Amino acid sequence: MIINKDFKPLGCYDITKENKDYAFTGMDFTILRLAKGEIYKRAKDNKEFALLLVEGSVEVSACGKSTNATRRAVFEINGYAWHCPCGEDLEIKSIEESELLLISAENNTSFEPKIYSPKDVKVQRLGDGIWDNAGLRDVLTFFDYDNAPYSKLVLGEVFALPGRWSSYPPHCHSQPEIYYYRFDKSQGFGAAFLNDEAHTIKDRNVLLIPGGINHPQVAAAGYSMYFAWTIKHLDHNPWTTRHFDPDHQWLMEDNLKLWNGLPK
Repeated sequence: MIINKDFKPLGCYDITKENKDYAFTGMDFTILRLAKGEIYKRAKDNKEFALLLVEGSVEVSACGKSTNATRRAVFEINGYAWHCPCGEDLEIKSIEESELLLISAENNTSFEPKIYSPKDVKVQRLGDGIWDNAGLRDVLTFFDYDNAPYSKLVLGEVFALPGRWSSYPPHCHSQPEIYYYRFDKSQGFGAAFLNDEAHTIKDRNVLLIPGGINHPQVAAAGYSMYFAWTIKHLDHNPWTTRHFDPDHQWLMEDNLKLWNGLPK
C-alpha cells in the first residue's frame, strides 16, 4: 500500500511498528525531518537499527563513535548509513536541516557496528543496453545477507533515470519490503505496481510491500526517481534472491528483439 501523507513539515514520522502498525512489514520505519540544531535520541533496546542519511548535515553518535556526514541533496551522491546491533543508543544532532530514515527490527545477535560512507558502497548500473534502456537505473546495497548475514535487515538505494523502470522485470520475494521515494523535482511522479494494482507515487511517499507481491516501478518522463529500500529477513528464510514473474521471464533472455515502431 502507498502512504502519501504530507511529510514535508519537519518532525518525526513513525510509519510502521514491528508488532503494531503495519506489523506485516516486521520493521519499525521512521522518517526523521530535523530542524537545524535539533537533537534526536533513541534509547537502547533489543532491536538492531540502521540509519540512512537522505539529505542534510548531521553529527551521529552511535555505538561509541561520533561521525559527521553531509549529503547536500539526495541526487548528489549516494548516502551514508549506520548499522548497529541491539543494546546501543543513538543521538543525532542536525547541523543543517536534515532528513534521515531509521529502521529497526528485533535481533539479539551481537555484531560489530558499521558505518557506510559513499565511497564504501559500489554503485551498479543495471538495465544498460537492454529493453532499449527502459530499465536504466543505478542500484546500491549497503548491506544484505552476503555481507551482513547476522542482520535481520537489508538496506539500499535506487536511482531511476527519467522515464525508466525499476524493480524490473516484475519480481517478488516472500520477505516484506519498504520503499521511500524522492524525486529530483518536487512535482515529480511515477507509478508503483503491487501485482495488478497501480499506485501513483510522488515525492516523499512510502510504499509498503507484503511478501509474495510483484512490485515493478516506473518514473515519469522528465523526472529522476530515488527510493531507499529495506527488506526484513524472515526467520529461517532470509532474502537472497528475486523471483521473476513467469509471464515476464522472457525479458531476461539474451539477444531480445523488441518491436521498434511502424515501418518508416
